[in-house]
Amino acid sequence: MHLTKNQEKMLSGEEGPALQKAMEILVALGDIYDADGLIPIHSAHVSGISLRTSGEAGLKFVENLADKGAEVYAHTTINPTGIDLESWEELGAPKDLVDKQRRMIDAYERMGAEPICSCVPYLTGNRPSFGKHLAWAESSAVVFANSVLGARTNREGAPSALASALTGLTPLHGYHLDENRQGTVEIEPNLELLQGEETFPYSVLGYWIGENFPESVPVLKGVKPNPAQLKAMGAGMAASGAIALYHIPDVTPEAEADPSICEVGESAGFESSDFEDVVDKLDQISEADLVCVGCPHFSLEELEKMPDSVEGETWVCLPRKLKRESDEKGLSKKFEGKKIRFVCDTCMVVAPLREMGYSSIGVNSAKAAHYAPMLAGVKVHFAPLKELIK
Repeated sequence: MHLTKNQEKMLSGEEGPALQKAMEILVALGDIYDADGLIPIHSAHVSGISLRTSGEAGLKFVENLADKGAEVYAHTTINPTGIDLESWEELGAPKDLVDKQRRMIDAYERMGAEPICSCVPYLTGNRPSFGKHLAWAESSAVVFANSVLGARTNREGAPSALASALTGLTPLHGYHLDENRQGTVEIEPNLELLQGEETFPYSVLGYWIGENFPESVPVLKGVKPNPAQLKAMGAGMAASGAIALYHIPDVTPEAEADPSICEVGESAGFESSDFEDVVDKLDQISEADLVCVGCPHFSLEELEKMPDSVEGETWVCLPRKLKRESDEKGLSKKFEGKKIRFVCDTCMVVAPLREMGYSSIGVNSAKAAHYAPMLAGVKVHFAPLKELIK
């Protein structure tokens, strides 16, 4: 892989041990994927912030880089932690986990990263424009950036995203290249299954596409999802099938700019039996201790549309920045007197739910239903929002 003189200096250690480690990671990836070289990035988004996903080793790795004086070169945001950093005690999070999570956040802040602690950086200021090259981890953010914004990023892991953040570079391969962004399979869903503004049907559709066409570039025909539905559908695809890019004719920017990108040979339909198969697979129980929405994190528009007929204990997970904006706009007032908590900095997938006294949760997100049993150790009731909160 070709390196510039400055990049060779970083790799040799002339620019310090932190940049040397970062370049070693990027060069190794570049060699694996046969990249011609490294390209500059517009921004980075780093995952592995929660101790549930990074572990003690991840914490030590990040603290070691910060201790060596590492500083981010590109605008960098970070994923959710395992706790709400302000309301952790009220929510019942373990103190030892809180202390470690604060150390993780402190290390990233020392390196200059913006601690948004959210999986939707594009809603909190890290919103790239069309064609910008990125190094983003967090699968749901990756597919949104590629598909809905028309930016370009591979599915980075936490170490590679951090390495790119420090150097401002990423290997030129995968979805950074035009030839890998062409649609590969056409999906024609039964539109009767996708009526209304609920995200649930699109979340199910996305999960089904990922399961049946993993790592593809699907082209969806006839659908006109709203932004929340686009977010939910992409998250479902990414969770079940590692999909990082989809196109919708006349909807997503790349398909509008070049309609030929949607020309594919293979096609498949999505019918009620497919819908039911996904729900049957993910829906484990009929009742839950706690309802959790906001996977990916809620937008202000979703909060505005959230029904106020909430009866049981409910978490609404959203970025802290948007929580403050919602308070300023008075969006939270309609929920006064309800058993609803606005939970920031974390989500139901990476929070220590069992340690907090919950053994089951109700979710309307296929991504949450996929990961919560594995990461949080809880049973899941997977259903539309209106059913969960009644």
